[in-house]
Amino acid sequence: MDEGPDTRTFQAGQGAVGWDPADLDAARLHRAVSGVGIGLWDWDVGSGRVLADCAAARLLGLGKDAGPVSIDDVLARVHPDERATFLRARDVALRARSTFLEEYRVIHPDGAVTWVQTRAGVLVDAADDTLRVIGFTTDRTSARTVRERVARALDHVSDIVLVLDEDDTIVYANIEAVRQFGMARQDIVGRAAADLPLSPVRDHVAELRRRRADPVAPGESNSATVLEVEETDAAGVWWAVRMFTIPDGLVVTMRNADARHRADAERAELIGSLSSALRRSRQLLDVTVELGQALTVDELCDVATRTSTSNLGVHFTGVVLLEDDGPPRVITRPHSDFLTRAWARMPDFGPAVTAQLLHTGQPRFDESRAGYLRDFPDRAPNLDAMSIDAMASLPLIVSGRPIGVMLLGWPTPRVFDEDERRFLLTLVGPFAQAIERARLYERQMSTVETLQRAVLPRTLPDLDHVRLAARYLPAARDIGIGGDWYDATVLSDGTVSLVVGDVGGHGLLAVSTMAELRHAARAYALQLQPPADITTQLSANLGERTDEALATAVVAHLDPETGWLTWSCAGHPPPLLLAAEPEAGEAGGVGATRYLEDVHGPILGVDTSATYGQSSVQLPPGAGLLLYSDGLVERRGRSLTDQLAALAAAAAAALRPPEDPGALCDHILRAVAPREREDDLCLLVVATS
Repeated sequence: MDEGPDTRTFQAGQGAVGWDPADLDAARLHRAVSGVGIGLWDWDVGSGRVLADCAAARLLGLGKDAGPVSIDDVLARVHPDERATFLRARDVALRARSTFLEEYRVIHPDGAVTWVQTRAGVLVDAADDTLRVIGFTTDRTSARTVRERVARALDHVSDIVLVLDEDDTIVYANIEAVRQFGMARQDIVGRAAADLPLSPVRDHVAELRRRRADPVAPGESNSATVLEVEETDAAGVWWAVRMFTIPDGLVVTMRNADARHRADAERAELIGSLSSALRRSRQLLDVTVELGQALTVDELCDVATRTSTSNLGVHFTGVVLLEDDGPPRVITRPHSDFLTRAWARMPDFGPAVTAQLLHTGQPRFDESRAGYLRDFPDRAPNLDAMSIDAMASLPLIVSGRPIGVMLLGWPTPRVFDEDERRFLLTLVGPFAQAIERARLYERQMSTVETLQRAVLPRTLPDLDHVRLAARYLPAARDIGIGGDWYDATVLSDGTVSLVVGDVGGHGLLAVSTMAELRHAARAYALQLQPPADITTQLSANLGERTDEALATAVVAHLDPETGWLTWSCAGHPPPLLLAAEPEAGEAGGVGATRYLEDVHGPILGVDTSATYGQSSVQLPPGAGLLLYSDGLVERRGRSLTDQLAALAAAAAAALRPPEDPGALCDHILRAVAPREREDDLCLLVVATS
């Protein structure tokens, strides 16, 4: 080997000839390197001679003494399992005139095996233009021992663990990887990551490399060096993959997440099912409450239409009710004259499925019009008129007796799953019960209305500055014949006489007494007697009867032009004023909603000698006045004070000024009137403008 300046310096470090005493710095550097176990060597490629220092000779298995050896001697000490890899790396470095780094085992003369790491660079000697390789070798036995222990530990990990080098070549695979890939370890190690059969690894290695290469702003951490994903492989199996970079490669861990995903899916399905059941229960509760508040069949059909539209997307609702003494009753939402006429012309009145449902008592679900028209081909025009393509036909049954049919229609084909079918069948039961109750109520109301035509005013006065509306509801425990009454009469001086009264008891005696008092109060008012005189005279008249009948009443006179109200209260619930705030400077006005609590005398008929008083107040424009009987506010087991407060709150919550007194009447009855009335009631609303 040519001993140029570099070689002589290298040899001198070992005490060889050619040592330059002046080069103290190089000697010191070599002693420091040798002291930490790093061996230096110099290979003359042309001659094949390798000059190694003592540390290098010991590490490379060449003995303890420094000196030149052949490259074949060095290669002979490389473990056979690593020799081919070592030679490939060396040849690549020689061709490219580059550096190389390899870790391999060395077999010593005594048979001991150690791990070393060699890093070398290829250069051309400037002195004689020869190709040389200069490098250093370090002991890696202890590190490899730790690594092997880690590898043995990772073999017991239930996750797949792979280690990739800088070229994305697999350099380690644990036993779980061998099992999952179905390949021998030696067939996995040395394979490129892109060749792995599992796409979660193959597809994301390049992505992580790209993200790691992205520049990071100063002061920020490179979070892109970690990648965590969950996805399926080609077989549809879920994997949880985590990749992170290490100084000289990548670590990949994979866990089979299929069981967890299935559990999550099952849990989500269960939660969805429970949520759906809870939602349906709430919907059913809301519908039941609304059905309980509806009084008539039309109102019930409105409830059914509204709830089925909002909850189920129903486009059309049709109800056919059997009647004992006439043709079936048809109600459609939206209303369809065409269907009503078409169903009336059919041999089986109503939808074509009516006879089938009434005979079997079983519902029918048609997911598209095609199935329906196979059985009833002549009904295509009806379906066109309803603009529906899917139908649920449900029988209405009460106490085992069919009373009609409900038809729900959707504009597009629909799949009726089991949950929806159960909901519809659960919903139709309370609806049928409510229909039967409403029909009984309507029959009772028909009877009561006949009696009302005889004892209550058929119409109320129509005035320019005063609007009137009234309602009468009978008691629920009988056919509703009671003693409550109301009246409104325009007097010759332009004032309006208003009366609401209540005769105690029910039956014909109460009705006859009520009729007598109503006509007497009107007669006295037409004589322009003030309210106090009217109540005084009514009490005297009632006290002269032998049947000991008693009554309460409020008699009021209202001047539409001035807004002055004069009233006399004879043991009756106090009138309620609904008034906006008065304008500035307005005298005598009422500034807020309140009760007129003045009581001007006892119950009518208690004291025939009693003289009743009266009070006055001026109502501002837009005010309202509520006169009512005690059936509206009295409840068994409840405080009258609380009920009066509830009435005031319900009235105050309504739109003011009460431009539509009829709507205000209905609002008050819905909010305050009991569903199961133990007494009849009447309500008279006066609105000024």
